[in-house]
Amino acid sequence: MDKESFIGAFNEWQEQWHDFLKERSEPTKGKRLGEFKHKRLRSAWRSVRRNMPWLWTFYDYPDLGIPNTNNALERLNGIVKDLLRRHRGISLKKRKQLIATKLNTYKPHRNK
Repeated sequence: MDKESFIGAFNEWQEQWHDFLKERSEPTKGKRLGEFKHKRLRSAWRSVRRNMPWLWTFYDYPDLGIPNTNNALERLNGIVKDLLRRHRGISLKKRKQLIATKLNTYKPHRNK
């Protein structure tokens, strides 16, 4: 889905479910307002809304070559975890050097 379609669909969804997202439970003793009923849904909705400008960095700046997924990053995390698992007896200083070397030499387009 492209940026404009997603933002349009997200805005329509917000309008459709506005009242549902604002639902609160009955106030508890000593509190003026109750808690929101759908905390996890509200958290996800607010996160998408708050981070919308950065979700489309790859789309807004195509010349930077930013991938639209985090697959390469997840692969790098797996490689580093595997390295640390294989070398679990080394000192913290050597461990940091090992990670730094891997990060500096990692080329995701070459490791397909």
